[in-house]
Amino acid sequence: MLVRDIMQRQVQTIELDATVADAIDKMGKAQVDSLVVLKGQKLVGILTGEDLALRCLGEGHRAWECLLFRHMSMPVVTAPPDMDIVDAAGLMLQKQVRHLPVVASEQVVGIIAMSDIVRAILANYGEVLARAGGR
Repeated sequence: MLVRDIMQRQVQTIELDATVADAIDKMGKAQVDSLVVLKGQKLVGILTGEDLALRCLGEGHRAWECLLFRHMSMPVVTAPPDMDIVDAAGLMLQKQVRHLPVVASEQVVGIIAMSDIVRAILANYGEVLARAGGR
């Protein structure tokens, strides 16, 4: 199974010059725990709930005053759409990230989270067990 098979195609993005408060608002409205940070159309970072908790709010910064570029993760670890999901999981473990923007021709075309990979593996595992008569 490939990354393209499980990626979320609607990627929530935010501009580099936004504030942390803007990011928190957008994440809440979209019900996501990460935002891809762009400068124009170029991928420059990723901001996660963990980034907000540890790097901004955890350090006592004020969300409405803080620019998100100070707290985002960069450089961004990415995956191509044709990467196997097991390889993507290995990359995420190696780089200690839980979200991978999916990039093709220098454009963000999707995003996957570790939970997407686990969900896909478990779905396949159940299917294999069912075929084998194990469930």
